[in-house]
Amino acid sequence: MVLHRPIETTRVIGHFKLNIRYYSALTSADSNNAPFADDCVRHESGGQSTGNPPPATPSLDTLESLGCAAQLKTHTMDYITRIEPVRVTIADPEMGLVFGLSHFRQPMKEKSKKIVGVPGVTVRPLPYKPFDLRAAHIFKVYGGQIHENRSDRLCGALRLENRLGKVSGSRSMQGRANAL
Repeated sequence: MVLHRPIETTRVIGHFKLNIRYYSALTSADSNNAPFADDCVRHESGGQSTGNPPPATPSLDTLESLGCAAQLKTHTMDYITRIEPVRVTIADPEMGLVFGLSHFRQPMKEKSKKIVGVPGVTVRPLPYKPFDLRAAHIFKVYGGQIHENRSDRLCGALRLENRLGKVSGSRSMQGRANAL
């Protein structure tokens, strides 16, 4: 029989808090709300969205050449107004991994967002209809900092109930959830 050494509870709780702080940093455009490492890289739906080589001339692609913290400071993610519910379900401090489920709320009331601190890039067009996005995130954490974030959209009918017992979700997903 193989005995595993017990995980220190405070380390697990610390990893959970790092995850929650990431979501707060996104909705506040304040990278100080989460401990991003200088080498932090974010991948979204299989593509790298931070830390890429800069383009030859300034463009929206410049935003993807920035690090995780620097990119948030530009306000490029300001269209995400709420992230709820957030479910942090698994933390493995031995491997430095945290897994979380979240529901991004994006009302898309504005058709563009002002970009700050990026020479040659002043606005990000947002020609989208309102939408909600369910996502799964895996964070690589060590030294008390977030070094990597991999996220992907969750598709399919997910039934998420809020504290009032009402099902939340986008209209298209809501119809599918109610059909289950």
